[in-house]
Amino acid sequence: MSFSTSSVYVDIGLPNAEEMTIKANLVSKILTINSNLGLPEKQIIKILNLSTHEYRDIVRGHFHNIPVENLMNYLTVLQSRSDQL
Repeated sequence: MSFSTSSVYVDIGLPNAEEMTIKANLVSKILTINSNLGLPEKQIIKILNLSTHEYRDIVRGHFHNIPVENLMNYLTVLQSRSDQL
């Protein structure tokens, strides 16, 4: 029997598991706010100042090359937008 941690990244032995867990949590929050805002993809992309490719990579879980700071900034921008509603 093998035991699992709370992070799939730790479970598979990635050297940057803690950072990837932080990123995954940030992306999860970003996507939740996106869903709650109900804005079209093009508008979210414009708000976050991303290219379509960058945004779609984030949505698809391909965020390993995006710095934590950038993800935190995206979350802050969207939270601010959400608070205005």
